[in-house]
Amino acid sequence: MNEKEMEDLIAKYPDDFFPHQEFVLLGRQESLAGVGRFDLLFEDRFKSTILMELKARALKYEDATQIARYRDELKRGGHEKVVMWLVAPQVPLSVRDFLDDKGIQYTEINVAEFRRVAERHDFVITSEGRHGTPQAAAEGRSNDGSADSRPASLTTVDVRDFLEMTLPSPEYVVDPFLTVRGRSMIFSPRGPEKSYFTMQLAYSVACGIPCFDWKVPRARRVVYVDGEMHDTMLQQRQKDIVLLNGGRIPEPGYLRIITCDLQKGVRPMINSPQGRALIQEHLSPDDLLILDDLSALSASSDEKETLDWAQIEDWANDLSWNGISIIFVNHSGKSGSRRGTSNREDLMDGVLRLRLPVGHKQGEVLRWEVELEKVRGRPPKLSHNRPFEIALDLGPTGKRTWMMQPLRGLLKLRAEKMLIEGVKPGDVAVDTGLKRATVYRILRRINTSGHGSETDTSAGRVAQPLQRRNNLG
Repeated sequence: MNEKEMEDLIAKYPDDFFPHQEFVLLGRQESLAGVGRFDLLFEDRFKSTILMELKARALKYEDATQIARYRDELKRGGHEKVVMWLVAPQVPLSVRDFLDDKGIQYTEINVAEFRRVAERHDFVITSEGRHGTPQAAAEGRSNDGSADSRPASLTTVDVRDFLEMTLPSPEYVVDPFLTVRGRSMIFSPRGPEKSYFTMQLAYSVACGIPCFDWKVPRARRVVYVDGEMHDTMLQQRQKDIVLLNGGRIPEPGYLRIITCDLQKGVRPMINSPQGRALIQEHLSPDDLLILDDLSALSASSDEKETLDWAQIEDWANDLSWNGISIIFVNHSGKSGSRRGTSNREDLMDGVLRLRLPVGHKQGEVLRWEVELEKVRGRPPKLSHNRPFEIALDLGPTGKRTWMMQPLRGLLKLRAEKMLIEGVKPGDVAVDTGLKRATVYRILRRINTSGHGSETDTSAGRVAQPLQRRNNLG
């Protein structure tokens, strides 16, 4: 949905968005000399003039300056009691404080609300493929091919003003690899039971509790879309996750699940406008959307891979503007790298890799090696970026629990064993991911002492349960 369609809806049906205000439309898209073109002008039941500016993305500080210039010009033209009113899908807390201080009204209207009003009045949203084409909307053309009367414009900021801006610090959904409005990807080989990992992540965010080695600053609403598991299996694993966390269930509305088996005649396919719209109806600003996984939720052929991903990428950007964070789950190929086009990673703020330990066999205790391969805006070697191994194993009480231990020590032990068995150092470095210099230091130690004696004490640690109260019979 584009900004012009949002403006059309508010102009035609103001009572649906602002009940009890009794707004009467006075004008829209009128030019003010030397200032620009304002969006909407209403009169309320108190005969005040409402100057309304609409943004199809999160509000910014400079929006207040823009509407203030419009207000000043209207007053010079004879309008009295002009109320400034900003509307956007998301109004960040820091911006709200700023607007309150300046006496500017604001309303947060989610895209889903615009869709509900459009459906109620049989309003055609051409930019989303209903009786129109997304390409025409993207190019600023109407259905008859004529140019849109409202050209796009960009906001520029002088570097001096930019350096003096008070900008909010990044807020994390999961620290350090997913920020609010951010996009991250988890990729892993097929099975075994990777959904335990992603479901634990969703559960932790919904409850606002730490997840493995990461911080979750506060609870947020989560929408978990599963595209491959049967609902009975998904239900059992969700019960397991609850038991692993002491039986606590997230607050109502904080963890909502969309599974294909429970749908009637529709599927939440993200490579179609209709499928994306169906998912988006359940999203609100500040939500986390988890898509598990790309191959199941976007049934595309190889020839259409680039086109499909471009559409999904555009959708993800729209969700981000609306304050929604996203985690994509993807399968890795036989080589261990992620499947699909390489430009998928360009969109991501964080990339998380799950690997099966070398020698892991089907039926053994569930174990994953976890490593952050990309964290946008963070140095690569921070303590909370360190790789680790998790296992769903028996804890001190004899009950199944999440166990965790540093991965680097385990990798050094594996390298030591391989070198003793005669594997070439270069091959050991490739297998373990350790630096060649580290492998050669281990080899020198073996040659000097006659046996492996890796001094990294983390290698000898006993895996510790994440929370001793977590158990699963």
